[in-house]
Amino acid sequence: MPFNTVTVELTTTAAAHALGDVVFNPTEFRLPHRSCKLINATFIADGGTAAADQKFEFLFFESNAGGNLGTLNATADISAANFKLNRYQGSCFVGLPDSVGVDADAVDNVARWFNVTAQTENNDHTGGAGSPLVLSNGPTFYVAGLVTVGTPTLGGTDNCRLVLGFEY
Repeated sequence: MPFNTVTVELTTTAAAHALGDVVFNPTEFRLPHRSCKLINATFIADGGTAAADQKFEFLFFESNAGGNLGTLNATADISAANFKLNRYQGSCFVGLPDSVGVDADAVDNVARWFNVTAQTENNDHTGGAGSPLVLSNGPTFYVAGLVTVGTPTLGGTDNCRLVLGFEY
C-alpha cells in the first residue's frame, strides 16, 4: 500500500491558548489520493513551548462552506448549521503520551505534539482506542484545530504546521 505525507501550513496566534480555544481555522489541503487513511499526525510550532499536559483536536471537513470555527485564540462558536455545512468527517487528537516519557522540547526552540496513530476520540481526548480515520471524497479537505487540554503557547502567527501521514 502506498504512503504519503502532507504538510499543512497554518495561521495561529502567538499568545497562550486556553481549553476550547480555536488554534487555527479550517485550512485547505489536498489528500494524496481520493480516499486515504490517516495513520499519524505531528503538530509543530517553531519557537513554541510544549508540555505533557497539552493536547489538541484536529477536525477534518470536506468543505468550508459554513466558514470558520470562530475567532483564533477564542472559544469555538460556529453554529450547528454552519458546522453541518462544513461536512465534518472526523477528528484526531495529538499531545504527548505521558507513559513514554517523551520530551516535546527535546529540540530547542521547536515544540512538537504527536500521536502514535490517528484514531477517533476516546474519553481523555488523547487518541488511543477507536477506529482509524478514513477521509474520502477528496482530494480537497480542510483541517481545523482546537485545544482540548492545557494552555499551550505557539510562539508566532505563521510558524506552525501540521504533518499528516496517509496510507491509501
